[in-house]
Formats: sequence, C-alpha cells, structure tokens
Amino acid sequence: MLARDARALDVLEERGPAPAAGYADVLSPDECARVRELADEQESAPARVGLAAVEDSDVRRAAVCELELGDDTAWIYDRIASYVELANATVFRFDLVGFEGAFQYVEYGPDQFFEWHQDAGPGATAQRKLAAVCMLSRADEYDGGELEFPVGLLDPVPEVAELVSKRMQGALVLFPGYQLHRVTPVTRGLRRSLIAWINGPAFR
Repeated sequence: MLARDARALDVLEERGPAPAAGYADVLSPDECARVRELADEQESAPARVGLAAVEDSDVRRAAVCELELGDDTAWIYDRIASYVELANATVFRFDLVGFEGAFQYVEYGPDQFFEWHQDAGPGATAQRKLAAVCMLSRADEYDGGELEFPVGLLDPVPEVAELVSKRMQGALVLFPGYQLHRVTPVTRGLRRSLIAWINGPAFR
C-alpha cells in the first residue's frame, strides 16, 4: 500500500545510486595490447544504433567488432565481471543477472564520434542496468574522443571524473544504462575501448 504522507519518504536515502564508478589499472598495458590483438583477428563493421540496429552517421561513426566468450577471452570476462560485482555491491546495488552477449571492441578514428545517448531504452535494451567502458588506448595515442557526461554529473564522484578526464589506459568506468553520455569527435589517432552491458530485470 502506498503511503499518503510524504514524510514516509524520510526513511529512504536522500540520494540514489552514485552516477558512476571507476577503477584504474583494471587491465595492464600488456593486457590492453592482448585485447587489441584478439580484436584484430575479428572482422569489424560500421557501428549501428537504435533498436533497429541501423547505420546512422549523424549519430555514431565508429568501427565495431565482437569479442565472444571463449577460451582466449574468458580472462577478460572474468576480470570485468569481478569489478562489476565490486561496483554493484558498493555503489549501485542493482538487480543484475549477467552480461548482454559479446563484449564490443570499438575504434574511433578521426572525425568519428557517438552523439548524446542512453544505452538503456525501450524493448530489449530496457534490461541494460549497467554499462562498462574499459579504455584500451594510451592518452597520448589520440586527441578528442572524450567520454562525456552532462555537466556536473560526476561532481559527487571526483575520483571517477579524474579517471575519465585523464583517459587512463586500462581504466574501467561503469554507469547506469539510463545515464546520458557521449564520445566527442576524435581529431587525431585512434581511440580504442571495450564495451559491455550488464543486464537484469527492467527498472520498476
């Protein structure tokens, strides 16, 4: 039964989950290189967007390939999963089930970008509770290509803001699927990252 008196809300936390969590050195430089080598063995394709999975160069320009779970990639899944479990236990406390299919390896070259968007939406994407982004490139390998959130969103988590602003190789950033974000256009070099979604029952 719903409470009629707003004072009943006093028992709830004043803040919801933190807007993001982040961890440095989740992958070493050598491990980032190993991921890139595994991706080089796969065939890449232009990035697609939306429920219809269509190419839309006004929204996103990037090259994408999938890294399926297998003998060569199990260590990557295990590593990312361990940090997802840590972040969810200490920060988000969402009802999670598991990864949404294969990890995405994404490359953004010059003039490539991803406009403002949310990873969770209607249909199947409603199950995306968390997004995970692991940076594989060194900061000096590219210009632009910033992972951006709305102004002020990361103020409550300055340690995450620092990871994002310094573009630390091997760092992992996790945030709710409903969180608005974008990747700004790359102006030089190649920005490489690994993307995963962690799914669970739709928010209610």
